Amino acid sequence: MIFKRPKSAVSNQRGFTLIELIIVIGILAILATIAVQQVYRNRATAFDTTVLAFVKNLLTSVAIDEPPGDSAGPHLAPTLATIGLPQIQVPRGVSWNVVNVPDAGNQNDMWMFFFAHESGKRGYYFWVPGDACNAVGDTSGNASDYIFYDEDTGAGSTYRTAAGI
Repeated sequence: MIFKRPKSAVSNQRGFTLIELIIVIGILAILATIAVQQVYRNRATAFDTTVLAFVKNLLTSVAIDEPPGDSAGPHLAPTLATIGLPQIQVPRGVSWNVVNVPDAGNQNDMWMFFFAHESGKRGYYFWVPGDACNAVGDTSGNASDYIFYDEDTGAGSTYRTAAGI
């Protein structure tokens, strides 16, 4: 008597077809593309959030005490020492520009601050009135205005350009 082996389901399978493999690779490529784009957006948002947190802290500091220095050009310096605030550490990658407008005759004595991260998308701006400023909305002579940001994001936006990016 000849013994025959029973056919099992495993012995009948020969693997995946080329079309099945191409479809799976295509789906994985689409998912990877979506994930990379989302990571890039989240990264730029994180850089912008870093700048905003720094600006909020700085706004509090300069609202309490007006900077003793003078105007400074665009910088990627680690501190604000050029305007007399060496104790304030600037986060890495943040470009900044501070301009003093001492035109007290027109009631425009103010410090203008511009900040942006080189890898972010937005620029931020705020101003702090100087001693001789009595502009609209400034009742104490030492109050600060709101923090503004660029609606136009990316290269060429006003506040990012003013910050030196």
